[in-house]
Amino acid sequence: MEVKGKDSKGAAEADAAQLEKWVSGYYPPGWKTADIKERSEPVFPNQMLQYANRKEHCLISGFQLLGLVLAVQQKQISPEQAQGHLLKAIGVCSALPEISDCLRLLGQMD
Repeated sequence: MEVKGKDSKGAAEADAAQLEKWVSGYYPPGWKTADIKERSEPVFPNQMLQYANRKEHCLISGFQLLGLVLAVQQKQISPEQAQGHLLKAIGVCSALPEISDCLRLLGQMD
């Protein structure tokens, strides 16, 4: 997920083109069909990491975001703590970095 709309006009065509370039250049064949526990590729390509660090952007995977929501819902962290993770992170967000963290939280929903 990448949130765009850096000015009053919102996201531009160039933003969409950039995102498409990152996505199409990242996913190797079969990645989407691989079992989630078997994925070993990094979530964010090096080009994206360098840019995010330089611009002080926070990168968070869908699993990390889901994990943060679940952790708040299960009262393991406060909404303020979750917000702090997102606002203080530069580069890859360190909150719940492993897919297994999210899967563990999902298992606690019973």
